[in-house]
Amino acid sequence: MSGVAHRQIPRPAERGRPPSRQGFGMTAKGVELLRGAWRWLRAVSGDDAYERYLERQQREGASQILSREEFYCQRLERRYNNKDSPARCC
Repeated sequence: MSGVAHRQIPRPAERGRPPSRQGFGMTAKGVELLRGAWRWLRAVSGDDAYERYLERQQREGASQILSREEFYCQRLERRYNNKDSPARCC
């Protein structure tokens, strides 16, 4: 194979693709759809609860803001120690 000339394949950046999307072939619309799906999943699962709490506290001008750990401990306390409507199945 010493006499065979190999053609170099241009890298994605050399083909004119922006570096942020090299190799994935994602369109801007596809990226936005994935971001929207990720935001929806975080909202439905409650994963974004602390971020929403911070936004609300800043809007209301709260003097004391709970840490992430304190927030989740308080949230679990409310969920599982509520005497009016227990969150257990049994």
